[in-house]
Amino acid sequence: MSKQKKEIIPPKGSKLFVDIGNSSLKSAYLKDDVWQHPHLAEMGLHNASDFTSWVNRNVDRLEMIIITSVVAEVTEALTNGIRTSRYRVLTAADIPRELLDYETPETLGLDRFLGCYGAVTQTRKSAVVIDAGSACTVDFMAADFLYRGGVIMPGLNIIEEACREKLPALPSVERKKPDSWPGKSTKESLQWGITGSYVFAIKEMLRRYRESFGAYNLVATGGGAGEIAKLLRPLTEIKVRPSLVFDGMKEFMEDHLQ
Repeated sequence: MSKQKKEIIPPKGSKLFVDIGNSSLKSAYLKDDVWQHPHLAEMGLHNASDFTSWVNRNVDRLEMIIITSVVAEVTEALTNGIRTSRYRVLTAADIPRELLDYETPETLGLDRFLGCYGAVTQTRKSAVVIDAGSACTVDFMAADFLYRGGVIMPGLNIIEEACREKLPALPSVERKKPDSWPGKSTKESLQWGITGSYVFAIKEMLRRYRESFGAYNLVATGGGAGEIAKLLRPLTEIKVRPSLVFDGMKEFMEDHLQ
């Protein structure tokens, strides 16, 4: 029998940051300058309802709850369920217009901007951020925090699921690039078609960013960040920062919304 994890309790006066994505809800607060993630450490926080209950058990310890979201229904459920008015939902309208080189800011997923903001804040250099989740985004922000846009593509999980559903006669294969080119078996050919083409696409995006804007730091975040970094190395230098969106939320709040 697995051991029940002890409920984590945030320090009094904590700011809780919440990132609601297409397929997951993530959260974090700082303790001794290190991000703590109750959605990962707390046993039983499997959905928005569980998370709301955890927030309410600790609401008196939270100074503020800051939320970014791409799913309005989950945001509404959370804000209606928590027993406090000390929360703020960030939207694209909070971004100063001079920081956006984007034609439809009202449709911009704020996590894309905030991930880039977190990356640039660390080094004060231009950055490309790969956020590898259900969707994979590859976005560019200049050193002066001007967000220049990016790419949204299906995540590898989505591509693999589509192959299993639409091409059931093909085998399931390990997620890797084969050692030889071209594929000399159905297995290798499929690996090149899924993982190989995915890596080729990202590398072409990175080449075009460098051609258009010059040098940049490359950072990966999201659930698939480690795997993306492994696939891109050693030819591409890339840093993995799992808490990048939370870094961006914190820094953006301090810079623009205090």
